[in-house]
Amino acid sequence: MMVLDIPDITHNELTKLAIPIFNVTYLGISNTNEYSKTVNGVVWGIKGRPLVSLPVRLYDKDCPTMLNVIFKIDTGSPVSALTKETMSTLNSHCKQRNSNKDDWARVLINNRKADVLKSVGSYENVNILGTDFMKQYDVSLKIFYKSHVNPQKVKVQFNDEIAQTS
Repeated sequence: MMVLDIPDITHNELTKLAIPIFNVTYLGISNTNEYSKTVNGVVWGIKGRPLVSLPVRLYDKDCPTMLNVIFKIDTGSPVSALTKETMSTLNSHCKQRNSNKDDWARVLINNRKADVLKSVGSYENVNILGTDFMKQYDVSLKIFYKSHVNPQKVKVQFNDEIAQTS
């Protein structure tokens, strides 16, 4: 039996790599209020995991703060998910928030509305950008594993017409 644990992506690892690779603070306040049509990421670690940093906020008028969230792009996951730490940090920036909803949240990812689950099990430390989100917003994904550039690159292209905002 193969174990699908992801021990190399932890909250501490994401915090360490956020500034040197993405030039952001992981789960820090995002300085962007605009959506991007193209987002660049990296192929990270010896396991070659595609990672991208996107601004995220709760889909709630009382929660206007966008945070920098690093996602593992997972074309094998039918759903997108956020870690407990990510959900908690998002909730901490709200004026009022009903905290009874622990297992899912409605959010804006790069100003696009999405329902996300809470990451659990082997993926509990990983924010996942799954195929549900990528299909809904007609995302094109290019991963350059054989690039001579270090770190190797990931390019995420949003082909939808208009970003969803509230």
